[in-house]
Amino acid sequence: MECEVKDKCTKCEDGYSGDLCNSCGELFDFCVSCTDSECTECETGYYLDSKNCTSCNETLDGCVECKYTEDEDKKLICTKCNSSYYYLDSETNECESCMDNCKTCTDGKTCELCDDNYYYDSTNSVCELCTELTNCSLCTNDGKCTKCIDGNYPDENGECKNCSEGCKDEYCDSTNGNCNECIEGYHGDKCDESCVDNCEICDKTTGECTLCKDDYYLNEEKNCIYCGENCINCDKSTGKCESCTDGFSGEKCTETCEQNICSKCDQSDSSICITCNSSYYPDETSKRCIKCNDGCQDGKCNSTTGKCNCTEEYYGDLCENNCNKNPHCLYCNSFEECTKCDKGYYLSSDKTKCEECGKGCKDDSCEDFTGKCNCTEETYGFKCDKNCSELGHCKNDTCETGDEGEGICNECEEGYWGDDCNNNCSIHCLSESCSQENGACPDDCSDGYWDFDCNSECVNCAENKCEKSDGACIGECDPGFWDDCTKECSKNCKDSICYKINGYCVNCSDTTNYGNYCDEECSTNCTEAKCFINGTCESCKTKKYGYFCNYTCPSGCSGECDQFTGKCSSSCIYGFYGDYCNISCGVGCESGCEKETGKCNCTSKYWGDYCNNSCSDECLYGNCNKDGKCIYCNETKYGDYCENDCSETCTDQNCKRDGKCYSCEQGYYGDYCENKCAEHCVNGCDKD
Repeated sequence: MECEVKDKCTKCEDGYSGDLCNSCGELFDFCVSCTDSECTECETGYYLDSKNCTSCNETLDGCVECKYTEDEDKKLICTKCNSSYYYLDSETNECESCMDNCKTCTDGKTCELCDDNYYYDSTNSVCELCTELTNCSLCTNDGKCTKCIDGNYPDENGECKNCSEGCKDEYCDSTNGNCNECIEGYHGDKCDESCVDNCEICDKTTGECTLCKDDYYLNEEKNCIYCGENCINCDKSTGKCESCTDGFSGEKCTETCEQNICSKCDQSDSSICITCNSSYYPDETSKRCIKCNDGCQDGKCNSTTGKCNCTEEYYGDLCENNCNKNPHCLYCNSFEECTKCDKGYYLSSDKTKCEECGKGCKDDSCEDFTGKCNCTEETYGFKCDKNCSELGHCKNDTCETGDEGEGICNECEEGYWGDDCNNNCSIHCLSESCSQENGACPDDCSDGYWDFDCNSECVNCAENKCEKSDGACIGECDPGFWDDCTKECSKNCKDSICYKINGYCVNCSDTTNYGNYCDEECSTNCTEAKCFINGTCESCKTKKYGYFCNYTCPSGCSGECDQFTGKCSSSCIYGFYGDYCNISCGVGCESGCEKETGKCNCTSKYWGDYCNNSCSDECLYGNCNKDGKCIYCNETKYGDYCENDCSETCTDQNCKRDGKCYSCEQGYYGDYCENKCAEHCVNGCDKD
């Protein structure tokens, strides 16, 4: 750098420019060589474009280095592509995209490096997901798995295989297959080596057995030794048996029991028997096997205690006692508890003894605990110990036992009824016999009685006859009764007489009452509050009408009205007419109107039968006849109703009632002044 003037450079080093020799990169973006006014060379990856440095990648997709050709075209071409996902086409000098998921490639068919989690499939020239490989989650570019999914690990060929079956929960490291813990019977890093024979648990690293399987014990050499076929549950450390199979004893169950009928003996002393063979048991004193007692069923007993199920004739834990020690007892559970007695006897309720059955029991047998039995025809009672002849009037002295132990005759002698035939049939039965069950008479009753046994009297029947079934009177009731002749007529009924079918009063005793039972009061609008039995008034009070006098006569009536129709009986008040005097007379009636028709005499200003029509406004003073014709017309009008205008040629347009003019205006003549005078008349002409 050379300076001619203070703080100003006259010459700069390469890559710098300006008075202060600033770097080209400061003067121009991405520039490495420049003059004071422009960049002459750009950084790698950029090219000069109108004196500015532009990124090759902006113009050429995927290009990291580019240049202009040296021919006349000066075409911008790429000299180096982005190593990731692009390659340089030697023919077009353009960057082409690698295949999908390929990070580095040399051409469009061969991938040198796929994306993470992908590998290159050279057969199909594609980058495939590692997961397309069986059970693989991560792999190398050449398709060898480096990490597998749970439960698998990569082998030396980069293929995923299942964790060893010896891994606990079948779980291992997914990159090398090592197990955290082995299941029983396996050891090794991958838990793929078996423990020694009959070993249940061994050391994961050394494989040395620490616990043997059942029926084996661990010796000093750490091998599992069989406890022996006669040993039950031996100690896994010492081999000592907890117990022996039947017929053997000793610490390791290698000795046989001393007595050949002994099936189980003491483990420490083979001469002491604990359980004997069938039909034998160990004597409590000698501990040797002796035969079961004769009272044991099938001669068999418990081979340890000697207890057995007894035959019916014996009792006791060992069935050594006979039941016949208790009189008449055949079978028992003990001397105090008999279960079956000899024929003719029954078991007492406390089972301690056998008692004799009743003399009347059939087949000489009865029930245990109660002594109940089926009796012969001549006896009764739970125990058949009573005679039927002791009852009342049993026919042929035969009977049976009831639910309560009482005697019930099979049939009564004539004239009697009841279980014991001690009740007399009713004297009102037309036949002498009656039902044994309830004394019911089979036929009708005598007059005045009813009910199944003819012992109930007919009540309030006029002819003293009633139905046997329900006592209902046949015919009428006595006065004062109705329905079944037991119900009394209302006290309000006259002479207490009412209809049998419903109890309604025929008449009321008090004429101020009415209703079915004469228990309702007549209307206060009835004259003297008297009415018929149906409640209709005999007559009404003043100004009232209706069957019950509950309506008020029309206000237009000058006096009373008809009780049943409400029509006014006399004249109407002034200004009204009609049956009910409720129609107003015409507005033009002079002094009221006729009650029946409404016709009236009109005032001078109205006309018509009812004087409802006003006279014409053209009538003089508004007066007209009853037929509506005006008496006189206003000036300039004529006709019956003054409806016509007088001729304008009438003097002052005034005319007579028939329209003829009194006189004519000058220049006109005729009755109606309808003709013009001759043209040359002076001062008009004569009207006529």
